[in-house]
Amino acid sequence: MSDCIRLTRPQQSALAVAANAGDLDSRNLLLESMAGLVRSLAKRFMRINAVGYLDVDDLSQSGLVAIAAKLANYDPLRGDFRAWAVLVAKTGFRNLAAGRSVRRGVNGGEAVDSVACHRCGESPRDIYGEVGRVVHVARLILSPVEFDVIEAMLRGETVQNAADLLKLPRHTVYRSRRSAVEKLRVAFSDN
Repeated sequence: MSDCIRLTRPQQSALAVAANAGDLDSRNLLLESMAGLVRSLAKRFMRINAVGYLDVDDLSQSGLVAIAAKLANYDPLRGDFRAWAVLVAKTGFRNLAAGRSVRRGVNGGEAVDSVACHRCGESPRDIYGEVGRVVHVARLILSPVEFDVIEAMLRGETVQNAADLLKLPRHTVYRSRRSAVEKLRVAFSDN
C-alpha cells in the first residue's frame, strides 16, 4: 500500500468540493486517496460481520462506488469529508451484504459505469457494453454461489445438472436461483 495517495483531511474536503463542481480529476484523485482506508474498513467489516461469501475487493469497490454515487450529497459545512466517506462506505458494505448495492445509493447503475473496475481499471460499459454492465453489477450484488447458479441457468442447464456441476444440493440451487432473481429484479427495476 506504499503507492497509496495520502492526503490530509482538509485536502480531501477541498477535493470533494472541486469534485462536486464537476472536476473529474479531483474526483478520481479523491477516490484513489480513499482506496486504502476503504479496503481496511472492508476487511474489518468482513471480520465483524462474518460475510465470508463476499470478497474484500468486492466490498471495497462497493464502498468506493457508494462514495462516488453520494459525493454530490457531501456538504463541507456539515463536517469532515473523511468521516462522511467512512459512513457512506460502511453503508455500501451493508447494502452489498444485503444484496441491494445497486438499488440503494447507486442511481440506476450510473455510478458503476463511472467508476473503473478494480480488477482491470476500465469501465464495464467500455469493455462489454450494456451486457458487461449487467454482468458487472450482478457480480457485485450476488453471492458467488448465486452467480454460479444464474450462470448455469443462462447456459441452459437444468436445476439437476446445475446441482451436479456445482456440487450443490438441488434445494440450494433452487434457493440460490430464487434469491438471485429477486436481487436482480430489485437492482434493475425502474421504480
